[in-house]
Amino acid sequence: MTARPNVLVIGGSDSSGGAGIARDIATLSHFGARASLAVTAVTVQTHAEVIAVEPMPASFVAAQMLAALSADPMRPSRSECWRRRKRCRQSPM
Repeated sequence: MTARPNVLVIGGSDSSGGAGIARDIATLSHFGARASLAVTAVTVQTHAEVIAVEPMPASFVAAQMLAALSADPMRPSRSECWRRRKRCRQSPM
């Protein structure tokens, strides 16, 4: 049996579950992959609007990435939400 690939997902949370790392985890699972995470921001949002964004400090995100990389071998990484002038930018999967 082949081990499931592990993908490092770097992105923000979405409290509605419609985007962000929650959606990435579901997509990876659908294709038979595991997700390791580095959370860049926690949001308060609905499907219609982003109400608040709390970015994680860069050092904390880096520490999450290092921990994930040391825990399991990785396949390609997915980056989604990075703090830039107090706004997060989302990219489609």
